Amino acid sequence: MSNEVHPNCEGPICPEGSPLRAIRFFKPETSHGFLSNYFRWPFVLECRRWENIEHCYQAAKFSHDPKLTEAICRHSHPDAAKSFSREHAGDCRPDWERVKLQVMRKAVWAKFGQSALLTRELLSTGHACLIEDSPFDSFWGLGPTGQGENHLGVLLMELRGELQMESAEPRP
Repeated sequence: MSNEVHPNCEGPICPEGSPLRAIRFFKPETSHGFLSNYFRWPFVLECRRWENIEHCYQAAKFSHDPKLTEAICRHSHPDAAKSFSREHAGDCRPDWERVKLQVMRKAVWAKFGQSALLTRELLSTGHACLIEDSPFDSFWGLGPTGQGENHLGVLLMELRGELQMESAEPRP
């Protein structure tokens, strides 16, 4: 993954006075909640069906330990899966910090790539800056200070850009 941000955004969020609109998302039940990792939309990744990205992402932290992976999958709500993962942070795979962006990218691409409906919805955001408006997470979202890195929004914008280029290519 490149460390570049969306070309029309200053950092992860739109600059003041930008003509681009910002789409903020966090809770799955809101109008753009389909962008959330908690949004329930089944997809298959690495021969396993996932109900949402959050479960997939949390389980990937323990891909070396099938018992912990299965334990995460048994939690019915993404918050519970995330809490369980935090309780076992000491058992996380040693390369996690190095691979977590790639893990998220694969999950995001799988979720949207396997659904024509979600692909259309993502494309319908046009060129808006996509911002995970998490009040907690400064890595994937804006965090408590509003100055977070917004990596989830950036990944979604990267995917949207690829989809826009694919849809603009002439078909034989």
